[in-house]
Amino acid sequence: MAKIRGRIPKETSGGYARVFGNEALGELMSKVQGTVISAGSELERLITARVETIDDLDAFLRKDIMPDGVLLAK
Repeated sequence: MAKIRGRIPKETSGGYARVFGNEALGELMSKVQGTVISAGSELERLITARVETIDDLDAFLRKDIMPDGVLLAK
């Protein structure tokens, strides 16, 4: 699970504060967005570790087979 704790604090929330016109809300949205990005990266690593990878997508497609399961082309 991605955590907000341990991140380097920023002086201002930047763009979010300007969009919402509220520094506290802007800071919260900035932290939420950072957490969402971290969670997405972690999910990608988990999926990649658990599925069969296809090293050569062109060669795989030429075989005209589709095995059961989840495949990942890199």
